[in-house]
Amino acid sequence: MSQWNQTANAPRSTPTTPLVDTCQFQRFNASCGAGEVVLMTEARYGRMQLGKCIRHNVDIGCYSDVLREMDSRCSGRPQCSVLIPDVNMHNLNSCSEDMMAYLQAGFICLKVRIASSKIFHIPNYGQILWYSKNNNNPVTELLN
Repeated sequence: MSQWNQTANAPRSTPTTPLVDTCQFQRFNASCGAGEVVLMTEARYGRMQLGKCIRHNVDIGCYSDVLREMDSRCSGRPQCSVLIPDVNMHNLNSCSEDMMAYLQAGFICLKVRIASSKIFHIPNYGQILWYSKNNNNPVTELLN
């Protein structure tokens, strides 16, 4: 389980990196610069469209929103890596079980600093509450 838990989401209409298609037996990688953390903006798992990962027009258009799952693994961290296929996302998948699915995801990087308060208001991102599971750990304040 992630050290950081996000309890209020920033608006997901913020500018994002282009959506990345991560096919079977590949890794989704999100990485930010020094003093920044990942904020997942979109994440779908399934058979969204023909392209890099899906070459045959069979069971196209089925998918599940897996933003909450990707948030728990990536948001609030400087980097993350998720191997596809993923058991948790596959269990959420609305496609036929015998069809190969892929991940389509996007994220942004937000500047951070260590803070003592637990509630932060970030212009353009709304109010975000981050907390540590261990009360001895500092929380992270997102900066504009």
